[in-house]
Amino acid sequence: MNNQKLKEILSKFKDGEERYKKSPTFNVTVRALLNGTDPILIIDQLIQMNENTSALFDKFLNEVGTKVFNTWNKNKQPQRS
Repeated sequence: MNNQKLKEILSKFKDGEERYKKSPTFNVTVRALLNGTDPILIIDQLIQMNENTSALFDKFLNEVGTKVFNTWNKNKQPQRS
């Protein structure tokens, strides 16, 4: 791996070095750039990941979140004396 090229790419991002060490997604993305992967393909993969995560979160909210919200909301109702 070309250290100079890595430093050059990391310098383009806010907290690039720290994120490269701590974020698996950021790390894989930077390594793909280093390997010459077309940035459009990387962007497409990131969009797909985001859409998949959003779909799973929506499914979670529809299946579990509503029950949790209803329970929480029921507990927040004013108590009658």
